[in-house]
Amino acid sequence: MIHKVMNSIFEVMETMFYFTVEERNVPESDLSVLFDGQDVRACKVTFSGEHSGAIFLLIPKNVLVSMTENFMGEDGANLSDELTDGTLKEALNMVAGNALTKVNEQSYMGLGIPEMVAPSLLPMNKDCVVFDTGKGLMAACIELES
Repeated sequence: MIHKVMNSIFEVMETMFYFTVEERNVPESDLSVLFDGQDVRACKVTFSGEHSGAIFLLIPKNVLVSMTENFMGEDGANLSDELTDGTLKEALNMVAGNALTKVNEQSYMGLGIPEMVAPSLLPMNKDCVVFDTGKGLMAACIELES
């Protein structure tokens, strides 16, 4: 499932936010401290169906401001937290929707409403992927229910 999310991030970040992202290999032991000291925002969306769980995005504020500028066509100096959080929620919604349709087009996968969460809630483990956006790093994680 994480590979579907990865491919979706490549597509969504390039087509909707004009960012070319590259996967960055980070040892699992370094994931929990990778964003220490940065102003980061995190978002979660749940899904259910054949597979159930949650997908998370973690993006530093400076990267999120650049994404919002590109997405909304607005100057970063005029962007509120509400707008940048909205961009993060929409990005996660697009990534999750795209990825889940590629898991199994034949079965229904319900998608929840993206919600902001504390960055500390992300399951920074082997099911996380780090991307270099050219403006900074971002992370995507998946948590499957058993």
